[in-house]
Amino acid sequence: KEVSLEELYKIYEEKWEPLGYLDETHRKERYIDGKKLLKKYYKSLDRTKKPIGLEKSFNIQINGIRFYGRIDRIDSLQGKEVEIIDYKTGKTKTQKEVDRDKQVTLYALGTREALGLNPTKLTLYFVEEGIKLSTTRTEEDIQKAIVEVKEVIENIKEGNFEPSSGFLCRWCDYKNICPFAHKM
Repeated sequence: KEVSLEELYKIYEEKWEPLGYLDETHRKERYIDGKKLLKKYYKSLDRTKKPIGLEKSFNIQINGIRFYGRIDRIDSLQGKEVEIIDYKTGKTKTQKEVDRDKQVTLYALGTREALGLNPTKLTLYFVEEGIKLSTTRTEEDIQKAIVEVKEVIENIKEGNFEPSSGFLCRWCDYKNICPFAHKM
């Protein structure tokens, strides 16, 4: 059903998680920022499109390994063709980066294999900027991604991988003892 902006704000207030912020000022700022993002998103929403899936999970096997994913939103286009929409926070990517994004390629594979749908439009929606960038994947792109995943799986099975440092180090349980951990 149609939800008003006021109803959306009420849901936001009920679901707001006040923990995990630097201090009270930071918490208040992020709460206000969240309301602004909701308003911006609400005003930009195409109400003619109704999603056929929200937080839709899929489960496939690649090279004998289970691969799970959760797609933020799936919109119907025509027939069995769909648009996959992945909501992103943080820095907006360029079109070139979106065109090479491995995550949406694997989402396309999961949508096709597990859900029986044809993902012809893959969209990253950068919520903070209100920017949508769409791309496509060919069968060749998907097959190339499968080969890459298989190579990674084989390398992991063989213990053939090197740690790499980066942004994700901050959440790793081994960051304090890992010589490769990216120090913030």
